[in-house]
Amino acid sequence: MALRIRMAKARLDNGARDGAETAAEYLLGITQQRVPLETGDLQRTGRVESGARGGKKTHTFNVIYGGMGLRDYAQRQHEELLWVHSPGRTCKYVEGPLNEESSTIKAIMAAAIRKHLK
Repeated sequence: MALRIRMAKARLDNGARDGAETAAEYLLGITQQRVPLETGDLQRTGRVESGARGGKKTHTFNVIYGGMGLRDYAQRQHEELLWVHSPGRTCKYVEGPLNEESSTIKAIMAAAIRKHLK
């Protein structure tokens, strides 16, 4: 019985990790359509990173913009509510889609868990 429980837990963990990563990739795709676009530099820095630190297992994935000297720029573009952007592009380009797509994100994660538990 203990072996079956450990196996079920492992499948649940794998499903949760896969679901979180797939959901983060989905969110990245939505944010790519909204990130402010002047030169395209900021858009090109968009990526999904694991939240794992120090070799620890995690089910956390982050949608990140910035890097290569653009981290402060990305943060400022995200938070400045009064800056004007091209049509369809906006501030809060990660936070907005995360809130708006929360039902879809939850469904993606649930589907991955169900798949692993079959």
